[in-house]
Amino acid sequence: MFHGDLDVASAKVLRELQDRIKALNLPSSELDESILVASWNIRAFGQGKRTPLALHLIAEIIGQFDLVSVVELRENLGDLSTVLKYLGPYWSVVYSDVTEDYGGNWERLAFVYDKRAVQFSGLAGSGIPPRKRVGEEYIGAESFWRPPYSAAFCSGSFDFVAIAAHLRWGDSQTARLDEIRRFAEWVDFKMRRNKTVDTDIIVFGDFNTETPEMHAALLSKGFKMPTALVDIKTTLAQQQHYDHILHNPEFLKSFTNEGGVCKLFSEDDAHWFGVSRANLSFQLSDHFPIWAKVMVDTDAEKLDQLIRGN
Repeated sequence: MFHGDLDVASAKVLRELQDRIKALNLPSSELDESILVASWNIRAFGQGKRTPLALHLIAEIIGQFDLVSVVELRENLGDLSTVLKYLGPYWSVVYSDVTEDYGGNWERLAFVYDKRAVQFSGLAGSGIPPRKRVGEEYIGAESFWRPPYSAAFCSGSFDFVAIAAHLRWGDSQTARLDEIRRFAEWVDFKMRRNKTVDTDIIVFGDFNTETPEMHAALLSKGFKMPTALVDIKTTLAQQQHYDHILHNPEFLKSFTNEGGVCKLFSEDDAHWFGVSRANLSFQLSDHFPIWAKVMVDTDAEKLDQLIRGN
């Protein structure tokens, strides 16, 4: 980590955070053997005025993982650039364009990753829902409030497509349930196409799943959730399970069922930034990061599948 010069007060807070991270007992990733992936909705990241200390702490948290799906990245990328500077030269990012309306909330989706452990494979793009031909045009009958974002990566012998999403909010739970269902169908369609880049898919994001029906819709196409991420609370208020990491891997041994929620801060920490308890979430977030461990040495399983196929 490249935090640079810190004042004494900031250094003390950073050490406090490091102690809290240590207490989580996160497993270590191993080159060409395993990686830690995470998803974090960082509230209005790039919009509000975060303190320098907040950016140091965000970088420290992201730096515990090898690939992080960042939700709610906004149009201004200045804070992200600062965080990448603190993470150091081995870190990089791919991100989507802005959805420029109130439904899209001027948000982006991003993957921040450590190039020593994970390599970007070239594919990146926002999701396009199915279209139908109407006269001379191809028109989408329905859309996502914020288009999902896909990027292809490889680590060790494991190639995968990461898909990030921030699904709709709003008063209508019926409309939200419908978008969750359509998202699951869209990912399933992409996975089943004959010419997909890779059939190993990891889905990240904030799905605003508030009811059992919404959770069921998200999993309706057979996506799996690491056991450690079942029935958890992912918001700062510790009331909702909005954030998920899902998978539908070709190589079944890739997912270890190790994972968890990083409850590293609370409203009691508002004094770190000189703000009210209610404004703590605008310095760090109103969501906690969630993580999962992925095994990336798939050579043996590939050979076993080849042998069984014959």
